[in-house]
Order: sequence, then structure tokens, then C-alpha cells
Amino acid sequence: MWKELKRQLRLLFAFSVSERRGVLLLLVLLAITLIVYVTMPLWVSPQRDLLLLADEKMLQLKKHQDIHKREPVQQAIPDTGSAPHQSSDHTELFPFDPNKLSEADGEKLGFTKRQIQNIQHYLRAGGRFRKKTDLLKLYSIDEFFFDKIEAFVLLPDSAIVTASENKKFNYPASGYKSQAKSILDINSADSVQLVDLSGIGPSFAKRILKYRNQLGGFVNPEQLMEVWGFTDSLFKIVLPQIFIKADAIKKIKINSATVEQLKNHPYIWKFNIARAIINYREQHGSYRSVDDLRKVVLVSDSTISKLRPYIDLE
Repeated sequence: MWKELKRQLRLLFAFSVSERRGVLLLLVLLAITLIVYVTMPLWVSPQRDLLLLADEKMLQLKKHQDIHKREPVQQAIPDTGSAPHQSSDHTELFPFDPNKLSEADGEKLGFTKRQIQNIQHYLRAGGRFRKKTDLLKLYSIDEFFFDKIEAFVLLPDSAIVTASENKKFNYPASGYKSQAKSILDINSADSVQLVDLSGIGPSFAKRILKYRNQLGGFVNPEQLMEVWGFTDSLFKIVLPQIFIKADAIKKIKINSATVEQLKNHPYIWKFNIARAIINYREQHGSYRSVDDLRKVVLVSDSTISKLRPYIDLE
């Protein structure tokens, strides 16, 4: 019986030559598959990393190209002059008509070569500047530079002007002549009156009023030079047209003012200085004179000198 079982098993698992070859081939294929599976990370990972790196580089390049596409066209043109909003240290501001601007006058006013060329191209193409803001049509002139020269542009603020306004802006070719006007108290003037001053446009009028409110009023004409954008040339034009009535100055009650009230004044403006003034007051009592501020470490002598007209000791 045992011999018969062995014979049956031998017949069951017996393979012909072709079957043995097939089994051997199958085993070889299984071995190759196992080897490939085990070693795959060693040779696939570097290629994957290279692909990822390539994708990252392509993404960065695309972003760089998108940024350049969003930039104004003139940025791609080499500029032989300075940046649009920069001007030479030798800038001399004076009234001018952009429709008659020469290259020499443009350079004196602080225009770059590109800006002058753009103005000349615009005029040669049949264009004409009819109001001040027409200058902003040129890509090379930005708002920063425009604010600086606006008061000196001999054009109306609006393209629609009355006959009297046309006379106002019809200056002789020989030069600029200011019309005779009564002098103005800049501590009581409103924006309309300020704009009526020769050399002052709407932007400057707004800045003057804003700074006057922050100060509490002007006590010296030279404080106009502290208004952003005010130049020596503009000051010389405005000075003969103004006076200062300083009896209505709004003063700081130094012995009761809060940190917020103190730091809002242009001559203090820093929180730590305002805090130091109040800390000294709380530790040593009320200020009896303006010179007591010298005892506050953070308050300089120059600050005290400028603050003196604005201090109320009550």
C-alpha cells in the first residue's frame, strides 16, 4: 500500500522536459521581478528628484516671466537718465509751460532725459497739455514727481476754464509774472484762498492746511518749509504774498495733555517722547516753565525751542 501511494505521488508531481523548462523560466521571471522591486528606489528616486527639480525651475521661470509681463512697458526700455521720481541735487524749480518746455529748462527742473523725450514726442505727435494733470498721461512721470512740480506748471487745474482763468494762465513768453494780490494770513486762509496764491496748487494747499492743523498754527513763515515738497524756490515765490497772525495759535496744555495729544504734534510725534514727558510730570509734578522739559532726557534743546510757542503751562 505504501509503495502504491509513493507511485501515485511520483506520477502526480512528475514533469516532462518541456514542463520542467517552463517551471524554471517562471522561477527566473519571479526572481527578476523580486530583484527589480527591491532595488527600484535606488535608481528611480534620483530621476524623480531631477524631475521635481526641473518642475520647480520651470515654475520659478514662469513666475519671473509673469512679473515682467505685469511691469509697465517703459521699464523694459533702457533709461539713460535717472529714475522718473529722482532729480539732480542742482534742481531749480521755476514756473514753466510744458507745451514750450526746452531740453535745457527740463533738465534744470529735474526732468530726466526720458521724461523730456516723452514730452517732446507727445507734442510732435500733435498732443497738447491743457491742464496740469495731463502730464500724468506720460508713463515716465509718476505722482511723486508730479506733486513736486505741480505748483510750477503754468496750466489750469481743469481743462474747462473761464475767460478770466485763461488770462490768469496766459503768461508772457518772456517769463513768469505774478499778479498783484493782497497778502494773505496763512493761519486763517482756507484752501480756496491758498490756491489763489501764486505757486500754490490744490495739493500744496491740502498739505499746508493739514500741517497747520497738526501744529496748531504757524508762528513763523519758515515753517512752510516743513510742509512736504516745499522748496526754497517755492518759498521765495510765496513769502511776499503772506503774513502770519499768531494770536490764535492752538497750544498744548502740557500739564494735562494725554500721550495721544502729545505725539500728534509734529515736533514731538514719537510715542516714547510723549510717554517720557508724561512720566516726568507724574513723578515730579506739573511743569512750571517750558525749560523744565530739559529735564526730560528724550527731549532735545532744538525740540524745546520749536515747542516753546505751543506750550500752555496752565
